[in-house]
Amino acid sequence: MPANLVTNLTVTKGVSSTAGGIAGFFTLNINGTVTNTGEGTAHNAGLHVVAYGELPVYNNTLLSTEGVSINVTVPLTSGSFMGFGVGAWIPANDSYSLTDLEGGQSAQISIEISGLSVDSNWIVTPVWTNSS
Repeated sequence: MPANLVTNLTVTKGVSSTAGGIAGFFTLNINGTVTNTGEGTAHNAGLHVVAYGELPVYNNTLLSTEGVSINVTVPLTSGSFMGFGVGAWIPANDSYSLTDLEGGQSAQISIEISGLSVDSNWIVTPVWTNSS
């Protein structure tokens, strides 16, 4: 049976006073576990996180528009990440990389992702490959 990641996560939004040394960023706080219920190894395992919010747009004046404010894949770990841009994450403190999760193994998750804005809409999906 191939790898299969199942989550038991709590996601809350907040405001970070220390994200990358800059105050006032919104955060998604993700806590809980991710378990590989399959027999195979889940390679390059992580959590794909998409959050929606109001984004500042500069055109002679500050406007506001609804859009994707965070679109990142983070490793199954504990840490703080900056979620700016599309498809990439920036560790706020240390270097992290996507990891492998053996069959039957669980990972404890405690992640804070900082972004420009986060409303009440977000999607957190486990991702992995079945080959290395």
